[in-house]
Amino acid sequence: TEYILDSSAVTQLLTVLSSLKLEWLVLQKIGLTVQHSSAMNRLLQQQHSSLRVLDLAGNSLTTAFLVDVHYGLCQCSSLEKVMLWQTQLSSACLPVLASLVRHWPRLQELRLSDNDFSEACDEVEVFVDAV
Repeated sequence: TEYILDSSAVTQLLTVLSSLKLEWLVLQKIGLTVQHSSAMNRLLQQQHSSLRVLDLAGNSLTTAFLVDVHYGLCQCSSLEKVMLWQTQLSSACLPVLASLVRHWPRLQELRLSDNDFSEACDEVEVFVDAV
């Protein structure tokens, strides 16, 4: 995947955005990875009361990223839409996502398509077959 920004530019962008009050934060395919977790966590904490839409689609986030930014994401209780499609998430992140959703009482849309949750689906199939 080719991203719009290099790693240092992503960090600089997150730092600049931290000083703004945002309702929508769309950071699709910019090259956001686990190495940007600290900057992203600070940004989310600054936006905790205003952020309604968070779109991180098309980045290499992984479960480690979600764990690292968990605190900042939990603070964003105004979130209504969260886009995490095509972010290399796996079934290992499902407990983290479940925890986060509890902190988003206004959530209306959560997009997780184009991630690999097949292991979780296999476990559900085994459970259903056992019943």
